[in-house]
Amino acid sequence: MHKLLKRQLIKIFGEAEVNDVRVQAFLDLVTRAYKTYERNEHLLRRAMSISTEELKERNVSLDMLLSAFPDSTGIFNDSDFLLEFRCGAGFERFEDDEFSRHQPDTLPFVADARVFAARLSDARKTQEITTFEYLLKNGGEPQYIEARMTPLMG
Repeated sequence: MHKLLKRQLIKIFGEAEVNDVRVQAFLDLVTRAYKTYERNEHLLRRAMSISTEELKERNVSLDMLLSAFPDSTGIFNDSDFLLEFRCGAGFERFEDDEFSRHQPDTLPFVADARVFAARLSDARKTQEITTFEYLLKNGGEPQYIEARMTPLMG
């Protein structure tokens, strides 16, 4: 941009006037301003790039963290009795019901108690997290969820 400005000044003032001390001082100020601008622009772009990468990393971390937390939680004892149930999205209609000390075959949202009990048993035996797709009884339409059974030591 500085060269363009210099050419324009030559068009207006002629070559002799551009070499004037005041015009040269003006051009020096413009040159320093452009250098400062370019340096600041570079720093700003770098900061934005870093911020964008940090934001992406944080979003990935947040997605992973939120995926790790279940919408609903049920805690069963060794005899398959439900000790505690916390309702999540889609289970609101069961919020006020008391399911404590119920087994899977008496829970209104368990579609196939045999499959559910077998999955509980597998998680206990392997002491590993078991994840599977499960059909719920939740009113009208069939609803499939990702169920995750995590054995708790204690």
